[in-house]
Amino acid sequence: MTIEPSDSAPGSGGRGAVAGAGTNGSAAGGTPVALTHLDSAGRACMVDVGEKPLSERFARARATLRASTATCAALADGGLPKGDAIAVARLAGIQAAKRTAEIVPLAHPLPLAHVDVAIAPKPELGRVSIEATARAHARTGVELEALVACTSAALALYDMVKAVEPGAAISDACVIEKRGGRSGIWRQEPALVTTTECAPAHLPRAGAQAAASVGTCALLVVSSRAASGARPDRAEPHLRALARAAGLSVARFAVLPDDPPALAAFMRECADREGVAVVLTSGGTGLTADDRTPEATLAVADREVPGIAELVRAHSFARTPLAALSRAVAAVRGRTLIVNLPGNPNALVELREPLAPVLRHAAELLSA
Repeated sequence: MTIEPSDSAPGSGGRGAVAGAGTNGSAAGGTPVALTHLDSAGRACMVDVGEKPLSERFARARATLRASTATCAALADGGLPKGDAIAVARLAGIQAAKRTAEIVPLAHPLPLAHVDVAIAPKPELGRVSIEATARAHARTGVELEALVACTSAALALYDMVKAVEPGAAISDACVIEKRGGRSGIWRQEPALVTTTECAPAHLPRAGAQAAASVGTCALLVVSSRAASGARPDRAEPHLRALARAAGLSVARFAVLPDDPPALAAFMRECADREGVAVVLTSGGTGLTADDRTPEATLAVADREVPGIAELVRAHSFARTPLAALSRAVAAVRGRTLIVNLPGNPNALVELREPLAPVLRHAAELLSA
């Protein structure tokens, strides 16, 4: 057996490299970065994740077993000397994922909520596609668990076929999707996603069309200093990322000072004249005298949607108890949803995953 390196692994610089995603000490563009598993003396160490918030984590990884057409066909038909290789390999992958911390020395033991392994023989191509997914509510990601699952399943398959084809090869092991944490959602380029036959049922099929837009939105950064040019605005790219994740196209963006009448006028115009589905505001929701975004929102609201504000606070609370000081509100004016969000860019990143589907569904309901 041979284990071949993949030219499409994240950070390898191959066709699977994603801008900004680097491994082995360098970013995709070649800029050196610090390895997180080394301490100040250069010794290997376990990363302390104790201060990180709990969040939903998901990862998907793949690997390939390359063998002859006859061997792949025997795998598909269950005609190997050792019996049903696919069933054995699936269980091997799931079992291995649960013991990742025992296999990878510096990995954290994680409370896995779910692991799945999908195996698709393709005799006509001389390969077997293996795809694994892992999910947990944890402080760190489950990429290793997904990788351990698919590579262990590949090893189990090799064990089942080695009697008839000892030259079978395992290749192309890599993470192709991850969600959760500060980095949000990351995926390999679509051309690298495995075949549709290997996609678990609860995931979008490779090559599937992106969901249609549910409408337009307006983005409003509330900051007197940013509006005056005294400091740069850092919230805009994260607001736009949230809008994209919710299926919303940005129709308008503004940076305004902490002036309730001006804020209310912006929200009113976006809802009444421009008819956007959602208005997202960032900033001005705290306790200082200038923080008046909630007042401006309530001044134009027909009715409140308290559950959204509660979701934002609850998710932020896992990161810092200071989230209790937020006065953010969510409300509806006509057919437009208005949601107050924190001004902290890191908080906007953390909120993207739980909030995006809520915004999307709310926009669909209001437009019905």
